[in-house]
Amino acid sequence: MAMKDLASHMKVVPVTSGTPIDIQGFNSVTFVLEGDGTNEASLAITHGDTDSTATEELEPLDLTKPIAEVKVTASAKSAKVGYIGSRQFVKVEVTKSAGTPTVHAVLMRANLVPVE
Repeated sequence: MAMKDLASHMKVVPVTSGTPIDIQGFNSVTFVLEGDGTNEASLAITHGDTDSTATEELEPLDLTKPIAEVKVTASAKSAKVGYIGSRQFVKVEVTKSAGTPTVHAVLMRANLVPVE
């Protein structure tokens, strides 16, 4: 019987700025940047084949939209971007000028389900 719920196919990981995330076993990843209306922040994303080499710059086609468009401000309280590159490790750096924004990685379409 096919599993139709999304919860069995996804994992939400809090992102620590500068710490690589292993995305092996998942076929799509979305990064969600959230603020509270007082934050001003943007993201920088790099990737690599190992956690220590996740410093390689992305190509424009590795993301679903330009990274410059992924930011939170007083009027835009959340932003998201999909990673469609082919590397196993992705590292997110949060650049902020105000407040403490949060970032989550939503890993979806797992190869093995259910995901714990």
